[in-house]
Amino acid sequence: MKRPQFSLVLVALIFSLVSCKQKEPDFETKYLTVTTEKTFQLYDAFNENDFVVKYKDSLLTREQYTIDATKFDTSKIGQTSIKVTLNIAEEVFVEVPISINFRKTCKLLSIGDTYSEDLIYYSNLIAAKSNEDFEYNIYSIQLEDATLELHNRYLFEDKKLYKLMEYDFDNMDWIYIENKSLKQALLFQNQWDLILLQENVTQAHHQVDYDILNNFCSAIENYLGQNNRKLPAIAWHQVWAYQDDITINNEYYERFNNSQEAMYEAIASASSELMTNSNSISFIVPSGTIIQNARKSSIVTDNDFTRDGRHLDLQIGRYAVSLGLLTKISGYEPSHFAYVGEEGSPIITAAEKEVLDVIIKNSISNPFVIT
Repeated sequence: MKRPQFSLVLVALIFSLVSCKQKEPDFETKYLTVTTEKTFQLYDAFNENDFVVKYKDSLLTREQYTIDATKFDTSKIGQTSIKVTLNIAEEVFVEVPISINFRKTCKLLSIGDTYSEDLIYYSNLIAAKSNEDFEYNIYSIQLEDATLELHNRYLFEDKKLYKLMEYDFDNMDWIYIENKSLKQALLFQNQWDLILLQENVTQAHHQVDYDILNNFCSAIENYLGQNNRKLPAIAWHQVWAYQDDITINNEYYERFNNSQEAMYEAIASASSELMTNSNSISFIVPSGTIIQNARKSSIVTDNDFTRDGRHLDLQIGRYAVSLGLLTKISGYEPSHFAYVGEEGSPIITAAEKEVLDVIIKNSISNPFVIT
């Protein structure tokens, strides 16, 4: 009697185990959907939170899928893509096409020194006076003679030594706010689209210390992340050489035998190497090349577009680099920005603008050589 009972129990147990085993569901690609409400523009940084991923209309958690952004490239107008894969079934994935548009809106923060002020001075004005509906708000946070190493240190120390430049669009003029820190500037807007870094001109000919650069970029991103800000793209501002043969007591310029061309070539070489070797920097604004090309043109001024041998003059020099900045970040041709000043008091003449348009276009295409 005992053996039949044992066999019966064993059969029942096996039947129970087979019945309890659930067949794994078959996942199908057609049920995996990826959507975004974001309109992607030139140089937008990749942020996972811009995308909503669902399976059969159920929202997936971040642990349930993987985003491959290897092909995500916003450095040019056109099409790019990301790949989204279901983690539980890696054969289920979708390629998501993304259109990259000209940049019509931009909140940009330039971190630098007094060269940053020259760079951005006319940028908001030119964009605001454009026939297109641009929404540009460009700021500078600056500390005179500050190097990249000093910015990096002062970010950690939260030093309130900086001057923040904010544009007053009602009066079309700048407001200067003293005693600000980099941390305050980073949170001054809810979301920065672009952050622009530069090296002090006296260090710009050196190979960038990549440890300092990467630490600084990481610290910026970490601080923004801790404060629930999306990460912006980070770019590099290439500064310009001094006026040729200036007679100033400047040991730095003497390194180049007071040669503007030698100084420019050193700056261009260092910035070219940076763009080749750094993964932290998305693109370069080649102000140095724009100014150097302009110095070889018919519109060159007696003081090489400077007001003191180093900083740019208040008209064509500043206008040239501001127009170059707008051209680079927008994706439009420089001729797209037509404003040259008010009637009777132009910043530059129409003829000078035509020459600048060609110079800027060539400089952006070839940012490290004279064309």
